[in-house]
Amino acid sequence: MNVALKLIDNENVVTVKVSLEGVRSIRQFIDLYVSSILTEVVKKSIRLRLKVSLINIRDALHALLGAVREAGVRFDGLDFYVKLYTDVVDYKVNMIKALDEFLQMPQRIAEELSKNMVIAFDEFQYVRFLKQPYPDVLRIMRRVWQSHSMVEYVIAGSEVGIMRDLLSRSDQPFFAFFRVIELKPFDKDTSISFLREGLMENGVDCPMDILEKVYELTGGFPAWLNLAGLRMIEGGCDKYLILSDPTVKLIMESELSGLNPNQLKLLKALAAGIKLSRAGVRKPNRVLSELIAKGLVEKAGWGKYSIVDPLLVNYLRING
Repeated sequence: MNVALKLIDNENVVTVKVSLEGVRSIRQFIDLYVSSILTEVVKKSIRLRLKVSLINIRDALHALLGAVREAGVRFDGLDFYVKLYTDVVDYKVNMIKALDEFLQMPQRIAEELSKNMVIAFDEFQYVRFLKQPYPDVLRIMRRVWQSHSMVEYVIAGSEVGIMRDLLSRSDQPFFAFFRVIELKPFDKDTSISFLREGLMENGVDCPMDILEKVYELTGGFPAWLNLAGLRMIEGGCDKYLILSDPTVKLIMESELSGLNPNQLKLLKALAAGIKLSRAGVRKPNRVLSELIAKGLVEKAGWGKYSIVDPLLVNYLRING
């Protein structure tokens, strides 16, 4: 998504990336949405370099507004939205009404600047937390977004099961709204070619059996292949270097820390090849569904399930 945004970025298009990771409230959503869009719009339209601090967004946006005025640029939309954000902070406006206004913001600004916009949301699955206090929030988003003619919306999420539910279930507001592209790992030939070319560019030539084993360990996931290649450039043709990499440990521990004891126990059982009936987990089918929703497990056949990431399997076997 980052590469795509760079490729389409030009003088006539404003691209904005909004990461929703960790968002739990409408207020947090508005904070990220407003600061990300307004700063990118102002930078692109009048080439201002003003960093917005997430610690005090209100002060930063007022500084941004002052800089625009000093530049002698008329930007009516900016005045309105900075004032609206101030009212949100001071609890002078209903949060849902404010959200509706802010969702209209990209189209209004695009019209004012005569520039098209692309808004890309990363970790979009976090919007599910907004539904708890505001059940209609996703319907509001769809209603507003589908009326925009100068703004395109892109969403991405790492929790595959939740994203599928949001986009593929007929009772969900975003059903049939987005074109869905599910990214898959590289196949074996592509993975080995990717590794070999990257290594040889750095003067490292590893035997085919080593490259094949690295593919087996990483499952063809580009990020893991890239990391494995970097470690082999530093440490030579050792296929197991990636298993002891501190970055892998950090990522895996972060992933596993979000699991409850039952989910972790079932995941370890799958990694060890233990039958679910012997995993010692209550209501294993429900726990399986939870792990599938998180994108950690997938159905491999009738009554068979497997962990999506082979590197996670190896990590659990070593550290289980």
